[in-house]
Amino acid sequence: MPWERMLVLAFALGGVWLYDGMTLRRKMSKREKYVYGAIMVLSLYMGIDYAVNADWPDLFDIVGLLKPASDAIDKILRG
Repeated sequence: MPWERMLVLAFALGGVWLYDGMTLRRKMSKREKYVYGAIMVLSLYMGIDYAVNADWPDLFDIVGLLKPASDAIDKILRG
């Protein structure tokens, strides 16, 4: 059921935020906080995608979008 997945997600991310909030609050620079925030937002997005069993874009879709660019770079580098 979706509510069970949401409960697991809330406990997992809540535990991470609680622990990191207590231990890393004053030890991180502003830049590190931005990176940490971006990682947590991405984790929340992917967790909600899993919990509601939606077909939202994820990392595999991004790799598929970048495939033509990587093929072009490979072609250039191989000569």
